[in-house]
Amino acid sequence: MKVSPAALLVCLFLSVSCVETIVMDPGTEDLPVVVNCLLRGSVPSALMTVGYPQHLDLYYAKGKTSGIYVPVEDAEVYLTNSTGEIISHFVHSSGTRWDTEEGAIPILSPGSTYTLCVEIPGRQKITASTTIPADFLLAGVWGMMCLYQPDNSLGGDTDISRSPIRPHHLWIFAHKGGPHAEGETDEDLYEYLVTDNAYADDFNIAGLKFSDLDFSGTPGQVYAPYWRQIRKRQELQPNLPLHQSFLRIDLPANYVNPKTEEEKEEFGSNENQFTMVCGPQECPMEDDFLAPSRVDHFDVYSVCDDYDQYLRDVYTRKGKIAHDLTGLYSTANIYSNVRNGQGIVGSYMIRTNSFI
Repeated sequence: MKVSPAALLVCLFLSVSCVETIVMDPGTEDLPVVVNCLLRGSVPSALMTVGYPQHLDLYYAKGKTSGIYVPVEDAEVYLTNSTGEIISHFVHSSGTRWDTEEGAIPILSPGSTYTLCVEIPGRQKITASTTIPADFLLAGVWGMMCLYQPDNSLGGDTDISRSPIRPHHLWIFAHKGGPHAEGETDEDLYEYLVTDNAYADDFNIAGLKFSDLDFSGTPGQVYAPYWRQIRKRQELQPNLPLHQSFLRIDLPANYVNPKTEEEKEEFGSNENQFTMVCGPQECPMEDDFLAPSRVDHFDVYSVCDDYDQYLRDVYTRKGKIAHDLTGLYSTANIYSNVRNGQGIVGSYMIRTNSFI
C-alpha cells in the first residue's frame, strides 16, 4: 500500500505532539545540607543549675542562597562533649527549627569544646565543633564600661579583678527598652554607637562624627549627670567616628585603653575603662525613671573565633547583622566550619548593661 507524503507528515506530527515532557523531581539527595547553630554558654552557680535551651536551623539548600530551602525533618541531631559523650539531643520543632529536647539541659561551660553531630539517612555524618568563649563581667554606669575576667573557681560571678583579662571578640548592640524584651527586633536598635575603645573595628563606620550625634531634651535632676557626661565627652572627643547599628571590638588580653590627663580627671584614671554611647537620644522625662519600658541597655556578646569570622563575612557581603547574631544567611562564599555540609556552628557568652 502506498502512503502519500502528506499522510506521513500528519502521522509524524501526531506522534511528536503526543510526547510528554517529564521533569524529574531531583528530591533532596544531591542538595547540600545547611546547619546554623549558635550555642549559648553559661557558668554554674546556685541560681544556674541547668543550661539555656539551645536551638538550630537545619535544611537542604535548593539554590545559591538559603532563601530557597527544604527543611530537614528526618535526622538524628545531638551534641557531644570533648570526650565524645552525648550530652544533649535535638528534636524537630517546625520548619527548619530544631530544639534541645525537654529535660535537664546541660550547662555549656566557658573554655569547653562541644561538637554538633547530624546524621541523615544515606548521607555522610555532618559535624562541627566550637569552644565556648571565656566568661567576662561588665562593670560601669551610663556607658562607661570596664571588662573584668571573673574567677569562677567558687562558682557564680566571683569578681576578682586581678584575674588576667583574656582576648574577646565583642559584638555590641544598643537597645531601646528592657533587657531581652519580648518581641525585640532590629527596629529597636539605636542607629549609631560610638566608643573610645582603641580596638574598635572600623568596617561599619557611618561617615559621621561624635559631634554630629544629637542629644535633645532638657534633663531634670535624675538624668542631669548622664546628660552632662555625654556632652562633656562630645566636647573632649568630638572626632570619634560613629558606627552603624553595632560595635565590633577585638579586645586583646590585658587590654589598656589610653586616656588623656583631662579624661582621667573628668572620668577616672582606670585604663581598663572604655566608653560606649549610642544615639540619637532624647532625654527621658523624670516620670520615666526606672520604668521597665525605659531601661535602655547594651547587649555585649563575646563570640568564638569561628563565629566571629562568619559574622564578619556576612556583614561584608550583606551589609547588616541581626541584633541577636542569628538568622538564615546566604551560604555562598560565606565562611563555614561545618564538615560535610554548609553553615556555621558557633558559641557565645552575653552580658547586658543598662545605661538609662
